[in-house]
Amino acid sequence: MTTRSRGNRGGPTHRWVGGRHGNYLESSASCMFVYSLAKGVKRGYLSKSTYKRGFQGIQTQFVQARSDGGVDLNNTVSVGGLGGSP
Repeated sequence: MTTRSRGNRGGPTHRWVGGRHGNYLESSASCMFVYSLAKGVKRGYLSKSTYKRGFQGIQTQFVQARSDGGVDLNNTVSVGGLGGSP
């Protein structure tokens, strides 16, 4: 899986994108991939370098610090929420 999913990473930022024309780089998919890779590292199945570049790409491209000390995750799909007003 790790070898195959690397082919769908979007360029030098290591964000994931679907394999169809017109798909865009979106943060929640990248977070899910990196989470699963990190879990594989934690359980000893994968080397740490497997997820490190993806994690750095998420931090660089999608995470934004707020003035109140919190953080925001940008570029998530707006139609996939669990409620509230987007």
